Amino acid sequence: MPVTLFDPGGCGCTPTCASPTIGGTVTGCNSLAVAGLTVEAHDATVGGTLMGSTTTNSSGVFSLSGLSPVTSGNAIVIRIVGANGFTDRTISLAYTTGTASASLWGCGKTSALGTLVMTSNIAATHICLSGYTTPTPLCAYPWPRTLNGTHSFFGAFTLNYVAGTVWGGSLSYAYPGCTVGGTTCVGATVAVNFQFQASASVLVCQVRWNTTASFCPTAVGTARGDDHTMTSLTCPPSLSVSGSTSVNGPVAQLMTCSATAPTRTITITP
Repeated sequence: MPVTLFDPGGCGCTPTCASPTIGGTVTGCNSLAVAGLTVEAHDATVGGTLMGSTTTNSSGVFSLSGLSPVTSGNAIVIRIVGANGFTDRTISLAYTTGTASASLWGCGKTSALGTLVMTSNIAATHICLSGYTTPTPLCAYPWPRTLNGTHSFFGAFTLNYVAGTVWGGSLSYAYPGCTVGGTTCVGATVAVNFQFQASASVLVCQVRWNTTASFCPTAVGTARGDDHTMTSLTCPPSLSVSGSTSVNGPVAQLMTCSATAPTRTITITP
């Protein structure tokens, strides 16, 4: 078969293509670096050949190199694999024999993708939370819209996202009735309401139940209760936030049936 001089494909061979290096930085909620996300390189399409993968470091930085097999002329698709409240994001790089860029790759060349923001890739089950400075830190990963709480006196409850920075939930408590400090309260089934939110730059969980004019818990009355300022926070995906109150007024005394109301603690997790 005649071979045209300088025709790299004329011999039936595939020209060698050295692996490119493709890197970038992934940020999420509150413009913070997202660590621990998997980043993949695929030939032509996300469903195409996987050529290599890596994980974002603590600064959200990733670098893909040593990719194989690499075919000149084919597009490369970078896939940031959705996890822990993020959905997939893909970036397509066309092939070039010229200068590599955030949208072009070339054999043996470096493509810098810059900062890849994931706030448009939040799952419907999650939300970015901001608006607080206490406790620290702000979180890069989104918070679940459904949270589970445990109150040291009332027990377990569920919080569902409402709007803005607010979650709400409730439970039914069988108040036994008691006498404290000369005030006698009768037993009642009392709804206990929880509102978790960022309020005045502080994460707080408000706990409210209805009371009589003499502060006895009741089914219908004036809402009173506790505010738990959150003092400890571990960000998602290992989310845990907690706070307590030891306010010892008549509202807490009569609810807990104790002249010295115990410290009440709330812990919230996914």
